[in-house]
Amino acid sequence: MKKNLCFVSTTRADFDLQKEVIISLEKKFKCTLICSGTHFEKQFGESISYINKFKIKKKIFCKIENLLNVNFDKLHSKYLKSFYKILKKINPDAICLFGDRSETFIISFVAYSLEIPIIHFSGGEITSGSLDDAYRHSITKMSDLHFTTTNQHRKRVIQLGENPKTVFNCGISSLSNFKNFNFLKQEKIEKDLKIKFSKKNFFVTLHPEKSIKDNFKKFRYVFLAIKKFQDISVFISSPNIDKGFKEIQKLIKYMCKNSSRWYYLKNLGHQYFFSTVKLCDVFIGNSSSGISEIPSLHVPTVNIGSRQYGRPRSISIIDTNFEVNNIEKAIKKSMSKNFRKKIKKSKNLFYRNDSLKIINQNISKYLNSKNKKKLFFNINF
Repeated sequence: MKKNLCFVSTTRADFDLQKEVIISLEKKFKCTLICSGTHFEKQFGESISYINKFKIKKKIFCKIENLLNVNFDKLHSKYLKSFYKILKKINPDAICLFGDRSETFIISFVAYSLEIPIIHFSGGEITSGSLDDAYRHSITKMSDLHFTTTNQHRKRVIQLGENPKTVFNCGISSLSNFKNFNFLKQEKIEKDLKIKFSKKNFFVTLHPEKSIKDNFKKFRYVFLAIKKFQDISVFISSPNIDKGFKEIQKLIKYMCKNSSRWYYLKNLGHQYFFSTVKLCDVFIGNSSSGISEIPSLHVPTVNIGSRQYGRPRSISIIDTNFEVNNIEKAIKKSMSKNFRKKIKKSKNLFYRNDSLKIINQNISKYLNSKNKKKLFFNINF
């Protein structure tokens, strides 16, 4: 009898991280994808329509009513109540959780309370410029099986008291088939997204920083720096639904409304996202994608602020702060001939071509094992 595996997606980004894993594991297990969060929100491009394009056999829709207008802290109680009902009903053999978002932490708490084994992806990372560290490490302690994105992150999970036999470095699973990725042509992207490329093209992704008090001012400085460049197209994706996201959205909409060839792209999906960024001169912002995924495209990343502080860097990444002149200098450096030549053959530290194989083998082994008792692993200092 096939084991039941449950997956959860609350944003367009985490779905793209796990879709290949789900499709791969469906050959062996009964997989259920619970769709929740921003997937049903017009402001975020209603990405549920994107999910429905993929042949995932069983999906459960968990729409959180009034998601964008509820006090952020009260929102967590809504997730808790909704996922308690769903998980108690379906009672899977294990639940797979990706990343470190606050709602993922709430869902892991529910699963742990119901004694549902947790398989966690992307533990052991550090992003001290956001609130995610505490969520991520807490999910790790409630989890039974771990898949990390680098060996450094694997060691950190073990340092948290997890048995090395349950911790595996698989890289980022969404990059596993990257060598065979079907990149779209510029003409199709322009037609489908109703955008126009220029002589120079910038892609921008900004998420709220830890100190939300200064977010508006900081992100205004980013756009002021970009405004210093002539003959450009600027493509901006949606921020995460973190505290302070509404202010960022308002600023993005204002800039796109009052600037020529500035475009707000609410929901792209991996194919349009990677295809668009590949045609750009630089990726700008404070998104984890700029650290972990964009290096595979050999496109420079100008990483701004402290949100991604602690993650390992490929040589294609230029770090800077939120000062206008420093952002401008970093963008100019990223577009210089010397820098572009330097990163042409750079390696992505998060890439492994055997990612899905590692995941498949070890989930199968774990679910078929009789002794699943978890003990704290002591390191002899």
